[in-house]
Amino acid sequence: MAETTPVQESKKKSKKADETAPAQVVLAAPFVYFDEDGALQSWQPGFIETDAAKVADLISRGAPLEASNV
Repeated sequence: MAETTPVQESKKKSKKADETAPAQVVLAAPFVYFDEDGALQSWQPGFIETDAAKVADLISRGAPLEASNV
């Protein structure tokens, strides 16, 4: 039986997070990071993120989020 690599494990976790992520999140405080390509990603408090990939990414990176009423 073949072993899984760390990259494969990461993809599995990502997929699972995408399936359970909420439809949208609201940022509770400023949040900034550089992505894998070196591009700056930033959000202001109160911003409502609805892009599923970004929602999952924010959750996985521990962004400060508020409850959303949707």
